[in-house]
Amino acid sequence: MVLFVRGMGIGGLQMPMMTDIFIGLDKQDIPGASESFKTLVHLLVQPSSRQL
Repeated sequence: MVLFVRGMGIGGLQMPMMTDIFIGLDKQDIPGASESFKTLVHLLVQPSSRQL
């Protein structure tokens, strides 16, 4: 149950951030923004999940 709540919280924070990142970008810029966002998520979110 704890992991479910944690996952919903992280998802609830990531979706608005991802939407905000892509607003106003040209089509050719979207892959770079997506890759940068994934890297940021792995650096910030993944280490905290290892502590559980």
